[in-house]
Amino acid sequence: MVTLRKSAVIALLCLALHTVSVLAAGTGRSQLVAREIQSKNFSQSKIGVVPTRRLIVYLPAGYDTETKRYPVVIGKFLLVAVDMTTPLGSSWYVNSPVTGNWEDFVIQELVPYVDANFRTLPSRDSRGIAGHFMGGYGAIRMAMKYPQDFGSV
Repeated sequence: MVTLRKSAVIALLCLALHTVSVLAAGTGRSQLVAREIQSKNFSQSKIGVVPTRRLIVYLPAGYDTETKRYPVVIGKFLLVAVDMTTPLGSSWYVNSPVTGNWEDFVIQELVPYVDANFRTLPSRDSRGIAGHFMGGYGAIRMAMKYPQDFGSV
């Protein structure tokens, strides 16, 4: 069942990202870039959380031909979606001795990785966080706890 849920979530995410890319198609060609980030925050996980986390980044039309930096929220923007699941289901986006340090992963590894590997505007005013269901919980929780990192939720 977890595999089916993951597949459904990935399919919905791809559909949403495709919709965004179609809307931007009038100005050139946008793209989805698949990457992996290796986390140190899951090494103490007692349930065998795989430290390799997949993410998808939406790059707006013109990203490859321009040198400007982009916000993550409005206008032309980057959209990052990352796998936050565990063998037990959701990570709840918190540090846990059982499932790993998910909060630390987002703040210490994911945000710096995206800022270092993509031309972002690396400030809270250009970075938002969002989610649906448990992801919404995680987004609100992290935005409240780390207002210096996220300007919108």
